Amino acid sequence: MRLDSGDGAMKLFRKDRAPEQNASDGASGSALSRERLLRTLKTKGLSAFKNMSAEEQRRVWDWTKDVILHYRKVLERNPANIRPVEELPFSKEEIMLAIKLSLPLYAQKNIHSMVKNLKTIYKELGVFQSIDTDDKEKLKKTSVRQDKASAKQYREALEIHEKYMEMVVFEKKSLVEEINNFVNRMEALRPKP
Repeated sequence: MRLDSGDGAMKLFRKDRAPEQNASDGASGSALSRERLLRTLKTKGLSAFKNMSAEEQRRVWDWTKDVILHYRKVLERNPANIRPVEELPFSKEEIMLAIKLSLPLYAQKNIHSMVKNLKTIYKELGVFQSIDTDDKEKLKKTSVRQDKASAKQYREALEIHEKYMEMVVFEKKSLVEEINNFVNRMEALRPKP
């Protein structure tokens, strides 16, 4: 399984994250080493994990747990159907990689509830969209003063909402198909008892 992306470099942490969130990395050498490991996983696929040393696997596993934990917190804070992608603590690509790295462990241990949960939060990445600045302002103004919004403002807000909901629905469908295919391939490769 290979993960492809448009931009060559994978950032390990977003610049706007709080320092205490990066403190767990230890020295900057450790963070660079982890970034190298993640880049290897991204370019060579998940099978590269098997070729890593136990220490490298531990670093990657720690990273996956951190990514999933912070992503879950973001999901719990705001259950809206359309959200700005800037709310994500990591890029969508990094979150997808962390979930895909975690799934085989939980599947191997037959922790079906966790597999189901990871598939669900994978799909929920679809609610995070790049929302135009003008659209954000119109939606914000209308939602703050919903009872005082004119019919024109309300129609505009509805049109904007529909535009982004179409994107959300399309992306969620794609993500469901992608993660289900991943899990099916993973199950097919698993040795039968």
